[in-house]
Amino acid sequence: MEKWNIEKGSGIFNNKRIPDACKLIDNIHNLKKLLDELTLQKTKKQQELKEQISYKIIRTMRNYQALLYTWKIDSNRILEISPYICELLDLAAKKMNFEQDFTDFSKKLCGDISSFTKLLRSSKEVTSSDINRRLNTIIKGNGGINKYASYFKEKTPTYTHSFLSDASRISFSSSFRRLQDKAQVFPLEKHDYARTRLTHSIEVKTIASQLGNLCGQGLCPNDNAKKKEFAFLTEKILICSALLHDMGNPPFGHFGEDAIRNFFKEDNWEQLKYQAYSEDTIRKEYPITVVSGNDKYNQMKNDFLNFDGNAQSLRVAAKGQNLKMGESLDLTAAVLGSIIKYPCNSTEGAAKQKFGYFYSENDLIATLECMEVFKPYYRNPMAMLLEAADDISYVTSDLIDAVKKQALSYQEFDKELTSIPKNASKQLKDFAKNFRTYYKNNLDDNVPEPFEYTVSRMATELRENLIREVVLVATEEQCLKKIFQNGIYYKCEKEFANHLLKNSNGLSNELLEISAYYELVKWIKNKLFIKHIYKNREIIQNELIGHKVITGLLHEFVGAVLSLDFRTDSNGNFKNLNSAKLFKKEEKIFNMISKNFIEQFKSETKNLDVNSFEHIYHRLRLVVDYISGMTDGYAVEIYQILQ
Repeated sequence: MEKWNIEKGSGIFNNKRIPDACKLIDNIHNLKKLLDELTLQKTKKQQELKEQISYKIIRTMRNYQALLYTWKIDSNRILEISPYICELLDLAAKKMNFEQDFTDFSKKLCGDISSFTKLLRSSKEVTSSDINRRLNTIIKGNGGINKYASYFKEKTPTYTHSFLSDASRISFSSSFRRLQDKAQVFPLEKHDYARTRLTHSIEVKTIASQLGNLCGQGLCPNDNAKKKEFAFLTEKILICSALLHDMGNPPFGHFGEDAIRNFFKEDNWEQLKYQAYSEDTIRKEYPITVVSGNDKYNQMKNDFLNFDGNAQSLRVAAKGQNLKMGESLDLTAAVLGSIIKYPCNSTEGAAKQKFGYFYSENDLIATLECMEVFKPYYRNPMAMLLEAADDISYVTSDLIDAVKKQALSYQEFDKELTSIPKNASKQLKDFAKNFRTYYKNNLDDNVPEPFEYTVSRMATELRENLIREVVLVATEEQCLKKIFQNGIYYKCEKEFANHLLKNSNGLSNELLEISAYYELVKWIKNKLFIKHIYKNREIIQNELIGHKVITGLLHEFVGAVLSLDFRTDSNGNFKNLNSAKLFKKEEKIFNMISKNFIEQFKSETKNLDVNSFEHIYHRLRLVVDYISGMTDGYAVEIYQILQ
């Protein structure tokens, strides 16, 4: 197994954005126009133009650098764009009026790029390692892009670090704002105390930041400069992934995921039918059938049958149009790789109903693999730290909310403590002992709401202990080597035992599961959450409402998109939708979908046959994207309108 790369600017710290070849070509042409406008006159306007050009050259070269990583899957694009890059380098050397060594440096870089493209053209005669060595020279060598960019740094204004920029893009996105009305545990919560997905994400960010900083320092303990560098990079990536990690969750929490799966379950799937269109008329109604044994079609089907909010989060992060129409958040590769909690697709993860990406993101996954932030079945170290932060947050914070909302009583809590076996772990027995001591002290001191106050104190102490324990586990020499270098295998087959974490609890791919506190964490989840909290009457009632709402919305919107004619004209507009003054009900339902989702749908289907199964897949994807993006309250509102 190839080790994870943990160098600054590459591997799991790759701060390049996902390359867009079309945009890159446009940027090169625009830059060449700006360079043509540049004169040697030392006016204020010329100085401002020079600074603008310098910044854009850095951005363009970084985007080109990101494209180079994808040579295995996009070599034709690299061959097409590389001559334009060389022209840009030559023009910049002439127009920017740098010293002779810069001109010589530009020529050397152009020569290296030309040599690299020659290797690509004759790739059948050379090995991948030969190409990778040449690529490494172009990027990191003395005549490489990294050094080239340094020529412009003094000429440009100070700009935010890539990962800090990512955090800003996420924080100001509409998808992140909508988390304020998405349930964490208590759907349709009217009071402002209980946590929502938004407050939960902020709390996860705080925990992930601590884990990232402390674990990052452990990557290079004997070099203070690198220790600070890795601490900064790990912390900032985890801040971004923590803010992102729940953005794909549908309304009504995990029950919303269940509702989507249930709607598309096998029996219902067989009942779905779509209208196929010829040149002029509807041919007839067809069932949605999947070619038996075809991996491509089975993955599309399983995306819905096994729907998972984690995979939806990756889709929102990579393709959700949050900034302006037609543009995604444009996040760095490192951040996108860090939120792939389960490194497999929906067919491979069907047994666990846990997977990391949809069919619609297969191309993205291939790119992320080239950029070294994704490896099939091997967990990205950042994703493991994020998972630990998420678990620490919900085990402690959800417990506090449950007590505050009286979903868990003192009598129930005390009964479970009493039933703790004598051979329980020290951490679990200490938890019970400390609770009784704190509770008695609060009673003696006449503290208002003694049970609530005690649980809050216990949860705070537990959170601090869990953070400390995860850092100890993750930075232990053998674990550190496995997590950040060799890689942790997601599937727990016996033959991969050397690629799994191990302690007295056995083999695992999760940090908390091998910690000394695992038995305590499991006790809270099983004895308190599952046995008592999740069976609270208010939660069950609101989840049933949520199930009815999501099922009703899916019924209406899926029915609409399967019956409409999505053939387009030469401009990409739907030819036969909204053509009459009084269009039919299905068209009205379709037009309720937010325009940014429809634009994304058009983009993904522009080259597809309108009657193909892949087109049907993207219609269903459109509906699930729209409904998953709804808040709890908005989902209820739209459901009531449609009723």
